Amino acid sequence: MSQWDVELTFVEGSSSKYWRARTDGGRLFVNYGRIGTNGQTQIKDFADEDRARSEMEKVAASKRKKGYAEGAGGGDEDGDEAPPAKAAAPAKVDKPRVADLELSAGGRKIEFRLAQEGARLRTVVVEHYDSPKLAVEAFDRIAGAMAEEGYRKVAERGDL
Repeated sequence: MSQWDVELTFVEGSSSKYWRARTDGGRLFVNYGRIGTNGQTQIKDFADEDRARSEMEKVAASKRKKGYAEGAGGGDEDGDEAPPAKAAAPAKVDKPRVADLELSAGGRKIEFRLAQEGARLRTVVVEHYDSPKLAVEAFDRIAGAMAEEGYRKVAERGDL
């Protein structure tokens, strides 16, 4: 079952794209791009779920007027990884690889560094918020979600 509330595709001429969206509380998640890819994801925060859902339905109606039809077309269900179009060659592991990524959404900026060396994968995430209060709320929300996933606290420092 899809995690997306709305999944639309548009295929005409050389265009082959999708648009999908879902709400989670007052957050609207939108993912769009070429069919078969992960595309781009945007996150917008609203005052409540009703407003987020209303915006999702408004944009979906606009997409339908432009010729989009019901149907899935993005990468995997979570939007995290696109299925390969053909068997991919194994990644070279003889030298380290680093990718720096950035996302700005919902009053925050996220800097993400992904580094792979041999069998080791390192991630470093830095989030910037509009206020210290929002950062505290994010800390509590993320720490709680990770604990629910099974992470256990091995240390906590207040002097970073």
